[in-house]
Amino acid sequence: MSIVSKIFLFFLFLNLILSCYSQIPFEKIDSSRVIHEKKGEINNNGEKEGTWYYYYNLDKDSALHQYGNFKNGKKDGIWISFYENKIISSESFYKNGIIFSSAYYYENGYKEGEVLFDNLGNKQTEIVYSEKGGIECLNNYKKLNKNNIPYSKCFNKGSLVFEGFFDDKDTISPHIKYYYKMGKIKVIHFYSASRLTKRIDYYYNGNIKLITKYLNWDNYEVLMYSYYKNGNIRSQTGYIGKQRHGKILFYDKKGNLTDTAYYN
Repeated sequence: MSIVSKIFLFFLFLNLILSCYSQIPFEKIDSSRVIHEKKGEINNNGEKEGTWYYYYNLDKDSALHQYGNFKNGKKDGIWISFYENKIISSESFYKNGIIFSSAYYYENGYKEGEVLFDNLGNKQTEIVYSEKGGIECLNNYKKLNKNNIPYSKCFNKGSLVFEGFFDDKDTISPHIKYYYKMGKIKVIHFYSASRLTKRIDYYYNGNIKLITKYLNWDNYEVLMYSYYKNGNIRSQTGYIGKQRHGKILFYDKKGNLTDTAYYN
């Protein structure tokens, strides 16, 4: 075979490979990876049908990314996704293209969370687990604030420690509650326009320990009322920055005024 013939066959073979690769559909999932699908069946309407498989790469040893069933071009039944180490990352149930439930997992195989949806595919409830399997948070998407943040309850070793609307970037809740073990309220934060306006601290017996009112955040002006465990007021103190300011009142355990001081 002549050199020209060999070169011609080489480029013909190369063109065939590139042509085959270009016909493989893919879905880009980030700037460094693409997910490739292995073609399954197509029905008479040109829609996906039956089981389809998706891989992280095109080589023969590529890890499976996801697989599931299509019916009339829509996801239907159980869909399972994997990390590149072949551990299951999520399991979701679809009906006629609408997701009804989903469970997702840490890379160690423990369940990270599960979500339930309504018949339109909208989130209803979400359970978030720790890597050791305990429940960390319950998110109620049926109870959203004006910023579409769900009402959350978070736990530590089974005890409720937090309750309210909370965003990772900012707190945007009318109030947030923190708890002692056994479910007793420890602190309540009150917010307006995502800014803390008042804080109430409680003794374990349920009586108020401290009320802090945030009057002016620009110069950190606050007014604090402290209380004895029996519920009677202990003192009233104003601050600007870290310095006491204005009229300060002190009381005994019976609630009687015992002293007054003034600070400029």
